[in-house]
Amino acid sequence: VVGNITLNGKLVVGESGFIKGNIVCQNANIIGTVEGNISVKELLSLNSTAVVKGDIMIIRLSIEPGATFSGTCRMLDELQKDGVNAIIFQVRPECDALYQSSLEPWSRFLTGQQGKAPSPYWDPLQWMIEQCHQGGMELHAWINPYRAKTKGTTMLATSHVGIQHPERCFTYDDLLILNPGIPENRDYICAVAKDIVTRYDVVGIHMDDYFYPYPAAGQTIPD
Repeated sequence: VVGNITLNGKLVVGESGFIKGNIVCQNANIIGTVEGNISVKELLSLNSTAVVKGDIMIIRLSIEPGATFSGTCRMLDELQKDGVNAIIFQVRPECDALYQSSLEPWSRFLTGQQGKAPSPYWDPLQWMIEQCHQGGMELHAWINPYRAKTKGTTMLATSHVGIQHPERCFTYDDLLILNPGIPENRDYICAVAKDIVTRYDVVGIHMDDYFYPYPAAGQTIPD
């Protein structure tokens, strides 16, 4: 689509979708590419394949690791101007880390290979904390507690919990899940959360996908 889009409902830009123009809407889920500014009244979700080349004006933002956009600092500046006082930042999508961790491997969403440190080195969580604090905003860490592997991940680092303790995980619909019924897994998740709040100046921990995976036809969860 070439041209500006304005609508009162929700806009979804699919994985192969391309919009060259400005967007104004109530809610938006961006999976494909947008070359233009986005103004969303409620919630904007950027999928891991999303590419946004423009400014973003939103109230609530959900960003999956892997999403790219050209104006992070400016986006945070605009959010601060609009009265936003807290940012929720995804740091643990699949028992990995978008921050320095001795408990879990570096995320593949950061470097393309799980367990590989970024080079030149940088710590996305610490960087986001610093950027938010410069604008007087809080930073909250968003983690997925039980999901150990997404469908797109084909190789796990040797230090990953799924390799170290496969007996504590189960597979379902090409996902790897930490079994929540095993006490060691609950203790492990608590240790990860404690590590984050101890070493980083985050205001809170937000847990997503703490429920069982969505049903897949013909498959049974082996719990």
